[in-house]
Order: sequence, then C-alpha cells, then structure tokens
Amino acid sequence: MPKNFHLIFMIIVVIITNHLHAQIVTLKLVAESEIKTAIIDSLGYENKFDNYKNLESEVINIKKRLTKQGYIDTVIESITKQNDTLFKAELFLGDKINSIRVYYKSDFNVELLSLTTVSYTHLTLPTNREV
Repeated sequence: MPKNFHLIFMIIVVIITNHLHAQIVTLKLVAESEIKTAIIDSLGYENKFDNYKNLESEVINIKKRLTKQGYIDTVIESITKQNDTLFKAELFLGDKINSIRVYYKSDFNVELLSLTTVSYTHLTLPTNREV
C-alpha cells in the first residue's frame, strides 16, 4: 500500500507543479476606432490562451472572419506585449465592402460564374457569402 501511495502522491505533485508554471496569456483586440473595435468584439473571439502561438492564430482567424464579412482591407498592424500576460493586437479594418463588381468582355463564358450575380456587362460578388 505505501508504494502505491508514493506513486499517487508523486503524480499529484507533478500535475500541480505543471499547473503552477503554466501561464495564461490574454488577448486584447483594438481597431482604428471605437466603432470598428465594437465590430471586432461582436465576433466573439477567444481571449485567453496557453501560449503566444495560439494567441497569434486567433488574431489571424479574426482577420479572415473580418475579410469574409466585407472588411477586405483588414490588416494586422501589430501584436505587442503589454505586460507578462497581456498582448494587444491592433487591426485596421477600413471600409466595409458589400460587393465587388468585375467587368468582362462579351465573349466571356458566363456559365463559369454560377456563384455570382451576372448582368450583361459585369458580375457582382457578394463579400459575405459562404462558398
């Protein structure tokens, strides 16, 4: 019985020690204005991470989501360490684009454009449509 007790005790000590050394990092996202920051906040992003790499992946994911919503000029301007556990990511969203109009020649095969709205002289691509 004492051997098992020592083994269990050592496992518990290792688990507790690992949790004491693990440091959670927090993400704060801001944009060029309070209104644009509110748009980012409305996405409901994760803000606590086990490491910087996961935090950085979340910022990249947020950029992709904003691009799909029509903020096609979104740029990650910086990710800076504010203190030991807080990182601040600054994004530039720019203007929201609701659609993109591409003009084409009359001999273009319009059957290739089944996911778009097509007129005689141009096609319109909605920016918020899932493909």
